[in-house]
Amino acid sequence: MPEPIEQPTNGQLDAASELLKLQKVHSELLGKRQKDKARIAELETTLTETQGRVTAAESRAHELEVGQPLKQLAKSMSDVPDYFLQTLQAHFQVQGKDGELTLLTKDGKPAVDAEGRAVKCEPLELAKYLTEAEDDSERTKLFRKIVTVSRASGAASGSGQRRTAASGTFNLANNFGLR
Repeated sequence: MPEPIEQPTNGQLDAASELLKLQKVHSELLGKRQKDKARIAELETTLTETQGRVTAAESRAHELEVGQPLKQLAKSMSDVPDYFLQTLQAHFQVQGKDGELTLLTKDGKPAVDAEGRAVKCEPLELAKYLTEAEDDSERTKLFRKIVTVSRASGAASGSGQRRTAASGTFNLANNFGLR
């Protein structure tokens, strides 16, 4: 004879319905978790792309604010501007602030001249600082070799002829002999 089927009790029905509810909530949470993981991956990708663009923009801004003016300064100060820049950056840091270049020592402090003033990144002042700061140092000797203080040649400095303002003619002064 077949065994009789037992009828579930109210307690068993409540437990079964509770189990079904929990399984439904569990599957909903798993679905939400998958959606959240996908969204997190998407946000991480966006963050990485944005950080890459920020880094590129910062490097372009640095090039415009520091790199280009520093290259122009190097061209005006040396016949070998690439080597000058390499040597300058090996011994100093250069920062741009408010459109002006600032020369810093390697430890981040402003470079100061013998009088205690901050050295400006202008050709004559910088050339004086680099070539006269420490007479016996290797750095000073190196910069003396690569810094061009004046681009004037001896022949272009004067011709010996002087124009008088009133007549507009040339006056050949006694350039030779005693006066």
